Amino acid sequence: MEAPVFSARSVPLLAMHEAADLPTPAVAAHHGRQHLAFVVEDEQAFAVRINGEAMAPHYPEGCIAIICPGLPSRNGDLVLARLRDERGGGTILRLVHFIQDGESLVLTSTHAAYPPLTVQKEDLLWLAPVTVSLRHLR
Repeated sequence: MEAPVFSARSVPLLAMHEAADLPTPAVAAHHGRQHLAFVVEDEQAFAVRINGEAMAPHYPEGCIAIICPGLPSRNGDLVLARLRDERGGGTILRLVHFIQDGESLVLTSTHAAYPPLTVQKEDLLWLAPVTVSLRHLR
């Protein structure tokens, strides 16, 4: 049996504030000044360097998250959410929990200091799952 062959793709690396400027994840490739070579099938994939403590200790500041907008977000996924300006704007990294009404969702942090945020789907510009997180151990 032959070993599978994987080929790396150039994935743009953005700061969280740069991801907040993306009207859609499809344009991430045009915003990245740095790139990572990473094995990922999603052609729209990009990476963000996490800042802040909202997802600590599981995803500490400086950790890198690989975002795959071409994949659907599922209940319980770690996601990068881009909020509409009327809802505070910016991007946040949270766990997503879809509410049965189909119109709203709850974004939760792993850090107790950050309360859950309930939003309507219309309050989001986009939502994309994190498929990999990388952190420096030394």
